[in-house]
Amino acid sequence: MKILDIRNNTRGVACALFEASEGFPTEYPRSATNIMVIKIRGKQARCDFEDIPWWTLRLPSFTMKT
Repeated sequence: MKILDIRNNTRGVACALFEASEGFPTEYPRSATNIMVIKIRGKQARCDFEDIPWWTLRLPSFTMKT
């Protein structure tokens, strides 16, 4: 998933995937099945989650760390 037009290149972006709505989006550290934090480059960021079964419903959440 690509995130565009980020205000600045400082800090990073946290991306989280959920299997259910429980805990989304406020309790993501406890409820997410996958979490990654990536650097912002050129006011863009990209989260690449691999090995996610296509039949599993997942909801992306993007939290800007400003």
